[in-house]
Amino acid sequence: MELESFRVGLTPTVFYIPGFITDEEQTQLLNHIYGGSGSKWKTLKNRRLQNWGGMVHEKGLVPQELPSWLTKITEKIHESTGLFPSAINHVLINEYHPDQGIMPHQDGPAYFPVVAILSLGSPVVMDFSPHLRLRSSDDDDISRDQSGKSGVPERDDKHSFSVLMMPRSLLIFKDDAYSDYLHGISDSPTQCYKQVHNTKLLLVINEAEALSFSENSSGEDGDNKILHRDQTRVSLTCRLVPKILDSPPPMAISSPAYSRLICSYSSPSPSPSLSPAISTSVKLNLSSSFLPSYSLSTPSAPHSPRRSFTVRAARGKFERKKPHVNIGTIGHVDHGKTTLTAALTMALASMGNSVAKKYDEIDAAPEERARGITINTATVEYETENRHYAHVDCPGHADYVKNMITGAAQMDGAILVVSGADGPMPQTKEHILLAKQVGVPDMVVFLNKEDQVDDAELLELVELEVRELLSSYEFNGDDIPIISGSALLAVETLTENPNVKRGDNKWVDKIYELMDAVDSYIPIPQRQTELPFLLAVEDVFSITGRGTVATGRVERGTVKVGETVDLVGLRETRNYTVTGVEMFQKILDEALAGDNVGLLLRGIQKADIQRGMVLAKPGSITPHTKFEAIVYVLKKEEGGRHSPFFAGYRPQFYMRTTDVTGKVTKIMNDKDEESKMVMPGDRVKIVVELIVPVACEQGMRFAIREGGKTVGAGVIQSIIE
Repeated sequence: MELESFRVGLTPTVFYIPGFITDEEQTQLLNHIYGGSGSKWKTLKNRRLQNWGGMVHEKGLVPQELPSWLTKITEKIHESTGLFPSAINHVLINEYHPDQGIMPHQDGPAYFPVVAILSLGSPVVMDFSPHLRLRSSDDDDISRDQSGKSGVPERDDKHSFSVLMMPRSLLIFKDDAYSDYLHGISDSPTQCYKQVHNTKLLLVINEAEALSFSENSSGEDGDNKILHRDQTRVSLTCRLVPKILDSPPPMAISSPAYSRLICSYSSPSPSPSLSPAISTSVKLNLSSSFLPSYSLSTPSAPHSPRRSFTVRAARGKFERKKPHVNIGTIGHVDHGKTTLTAALTMALASMGNSVAKKYDEIDAAPEERARGITINTATVEYETENRHYAHVDCPGHADYVKNMITGAAQMDGAILVVSGADGPMPQTKEHILLAKQVGVPDMVVFLNKEDQVDDAELLELVELEVRELLSSYEFNGDDIPIISGSALLAVETLTENPNVKRGDNKWVDKIYELMDAVDSYIPIPQRQTELPFLLAVEDVFSITGRGTVATGRVERGTVKVGETVDLVGLRETRNYTVTGVEMFQKILDEALAGDNVGLLLRGIQKADIQRGMVLAKPGSITPHTKFEAIVYVLKKEEGGRHSPFFAGYRPQFYMRTTDVTGKVTKIMNDKDEESKMVMPGDRVKIVVELIVPVACEQGMRFAIREGGKTVGAGVIQSIIE
């Protein structure tokens, strides 16, 4: 094929080939696109798309093999044009209804700088406009602007042009058209396909074909011919990603056995969701209502080096005017979880619904500030117009992933933070896995660092990858709200002007949009207030002359000042009286299921209570050391063990807020026949004997961890002793 005969003008380098495929080939392609699995379609805000060939990141492609029907087309493009140095390996199939388009954008650095777009179905107009860095001078010369501004580049219509793409046509652009121009499709059903902005650029593309079409389906408006879109258009964007990345270990739990295990016990009754334990502390501020003085320095617990514990004056009683929901930020280290948490408090503070928290007030521990990461889970509060939220900021650093489990165990829903510049990373996947294991029911997604992504399509690919990742963990990836923005730019804006309101700033509005999604998508949980009271102890503080404060989340039931509770697990069960209840520096008459509270206990020393114990209604739960459970053991490719284990295996069992070593004393298969070995990927029944008694009950879920990673998940079927 002699491409020069299809060249559009002299500059930029654009080729338009009408009738590149036959009507029969178009029909076959559309049959494959619409006749395959419906799950391949992913819905974005402005259109649907299918991603073929793998996931594209700025550093390269995590590959998947193209199907034969697509390979047939990509080979034809490759061989006919001669513009690609090797086989095309990535195809995006986009579906556009008449009122749908795509904003002007450039392709990212991961691609070879040639794009081939095959158009099917309805005609459409592709608009090209110069990048922001290219501006026209007074004499119409194009000069370069080195301002380096970030964000979505603006259009300069003085040098813009449009291409009318007919069905079965192929559009190719490269060189300056690739590097210096944005391309996009208007979301209007009426489009201009001939625009003359200056005489140096000829803007009529395949005029004979265009005129033929306009006689039947378009009108005219002065120098502009008008295209009326009334049908669906499908495009195949075919590209080459030269750098192929090694596929990261998939952590998706796709095994039917695991899915049944998780789904069957997602809402056990009467047992609450699993809350595995780790050595960490939730940062709760207690008030002077518990203290004879206004501040207290308490030695840090051995498991968690902490700053001195400062007690602040109470601000009165906590009034339940709105439903209370526990949410939190999860995701990979340095993707912006703590910055987003700060942005949420600052934005809602401007509406009078929160106390603004700066980044360093959330990441308050010295070792966190020094490393720039969150180690312990931190809790803040804020309100929207409809709800009161307790927000847990979870750590993302790999060294502290297990510390995240406690934060996740408290959540009624989560905000998954993913860098739009990097896409999902290892801890993104592990956090989603842990969230599923500990029973986090719903989440929304914030694609952070949007300001660092020049290629809008790359941001959409990250969104697509996140949706597929969530779906692989049994979340509803197709419907989960995904909001993009920049938490840092929102924080900077609100720091400069704390009174920024809705509509005043793009980046702050993204924060409001996120909370609107949280309000609407994460349901108000049904609290188990009718069940006997139970709170798993997170942390303990001793207050001289008053007693000992135990903090944690009320898992079920209610508790009031003056009531008696049992302290169960790890040691002999004892009975104590609650003399104070407080949440977020406010006094409570009664704590309800779902509340993150501090309970002041009379007659107990700090040494007598520890993390992992539970406070419960007297007689409602007892400690046990031996139980029978059904477990699913993760495969190697799911992040689990590489080898089998046998009777006598001694991992850590994470139950509520404690982690206890236990011994697998017996292994049975589905037929209750004794087995000697468990392979990764097996679903088996085991008998576990813990080294210390733990408050546990039938239906309670737990995680199995070994060597710093999760290797299995299970649910207790029966208590033995």
